Amino acid sequence: MNEKKSVGVKAYFNSKSQLAIEEINDDCVSIALVFQRTDAGEENERGVLMATKVKADIDKFIPLTPHLARRSTPPFILMGSGDYGDFEEVGDYANQYVADVYNFYEDEEAVSLKPLRVYICKVIRNAYINRKKAYGVDLLIVSVAHGGPEIIRIKYNGEYHPCANYAVAGGFRTISESVETGTQNTIGKGISVRKKTLGKETSIRKKALEILKGFYDGGKIPNLEEAKSLARDALALEEDKGEVLFGEI
Repeated sequence: MNEKKSVGVKAYFNSKSQLAIEEINDDCVSIALVFQRTDAGEENERGVLMATKVKADIDKFIPLTPHLARRSTPPFILMGSGDYGDFEEVGDYANQYVADVYNFYEDEEAVSLKPLRVYICKVIRNAYINRKKAYGVDLLIVSVAHGGPEIIRIKYNGEYHPCANYAVAGGFRTISESVETGTQNTIGKGISVRKKTLGKETSIRKKALEILKGFYDGGKIPNLEEAKSLARDALALEEDKGEVLFGEI
């Protein structure tokens, strides 16, 4: 590939990425948190709290399941931030995949997280490479299907990574963070030196992750109310994004 063509290809994908990020930033961050159940008989079980903000009555937590005949909860939830039309389209593909696997094996246990993740990544990656517009979504797959809570994040370009205990989707928008410098004291009588406040650039995503990391890094798993409090603190960074919406699995 010659240099001019290489530069052109890079600019093409940079443009796709920028548009996807803009669409993600128009939406609120989405958060998934592992919590310790404290209900009677469930002391050793863990669930996942899902949280975001919405301005309209839309479903931001899409259950991926062929049917619920033998389950009280769906095995997988697709959630995230970004363009809702894109989010729904990916959710439809994922639901069709789950249904197809179930119909082939006639066994819910045949649907596991890894092949589901591979499939969703492939759908998103193909759009990023082959379509004029990438999916403007930053996704989380939440599962309690096999052996405990699992969370996987999938980016708009099809890249993914597993998340331990907590995850944040979206929130790439830059915000200013107050940083205090200097000291405040009195020199002589009636003369004071005030602290200076400087603006430090960060992103909503990084700040939200700092809030969650500060709790989980101590090795503690919150109960449901503690998890909701953490989520509210992180979502407070997103002003004018609507009402807090919770879900759990």
